[in-house]
Amino acid sequence: MAQRHNAPRHIVRRSQALVRVALLGDLHQLLVPRNQPQLGDTALRLYEVVDLSPGVSLTLREVERGSDRTVHERLGSRAIPRATLLAARVIDPGASGQPEIERGLLSYPDLVRDSVKSQLSALRQRLRDEGTLTAEAEIDERTGQFLHDAWMSCLLDPPMPRLKTTDGEDLLLTRVRFDVDDEDGLAAALDRRGELASEPGEPGVWYWSGKNREGREIALGRIALGGGSLTLECHSAERGERGRSMLEALGGDRLHHHSTLHENPAALLRDRIRAGTQARALLPTPGSPARSRRR
Repeated sequence: MAQRHNAPRHIVRRSQALVRVALLGDLHQLLVPRNQPQLGDTALRLYEVVDLSPGVSLTLREVERGSDRTVHERLGSRAIPRATLLAARVIDPGASGQPEIERGLLSYPDLVRDSVKSQLSALRQRLRDEGTLTAEAEIDERTGQFLHDAWMSCLLDPPMPRLKTTDGEDLLLTRVRFDVDDEDGLAAALDRRGELASEPGEPGVWYWSGKNREGREIALGRIALGGGSLTLECHSAERGERGRSMLEALGGDRLHHHSTLHENPAALLRDRIRAGTQARALLPTPGSPARSRRR
């Protein structure tokens, strides 16, 4: 009777997966394998870059455990600054014989670094307290899903700082437009207003200034008159209302409110970032994170 040899389970599972890939054409499973004991610890973990050698390596500190490890990373070490928060799978050894980052890395903007760290810690603690996942590898898989989702959220809905004026008002680009019946009479009235100053090189333009809550003199808005209309531009909805009241009292029957428009600069910036991300997605797939950042 022929002797039967039992192959290790992980080799059998890997062989079966490769057969499925060959039969089904599922290249994703081949290129992004999961649960590979032969590659060591490939759990997606959260790290901070504490040191680097450009073109050679990155030194990463695992956020949850506080341990440092230096990984061979030729391209990423040229593009990633110190203190970057990132998620990565580290294999040891890699193809170079040294620890390496497997299949790229996910970096997070500074605006969300504290949130990502605190949410990751809370998630891991909750999973342990619930007791439904007993194996650490299962918990790693769930936290890895969170890290990937958090990174995707930064791409789809880029975090923006909350912008404010020196008076603490939300920064909102505001444009108030009036129809004007008597431009000459209104111009004379604007010239007499103390907090409005005209510029010799800009006919039909006045700059509105005043004191903020701290008593400092600041620019409040810009007024342009011409073509049968007057437009006030300022940086908050509150300033727009103040400016409208001032102009209506100053102009009387000479001007009539036409419209007030607001634009959120954070939303405009977010749209530009999204558009840039989509444009880059149409380009050929880069060979590294470093190349994808070149413009």
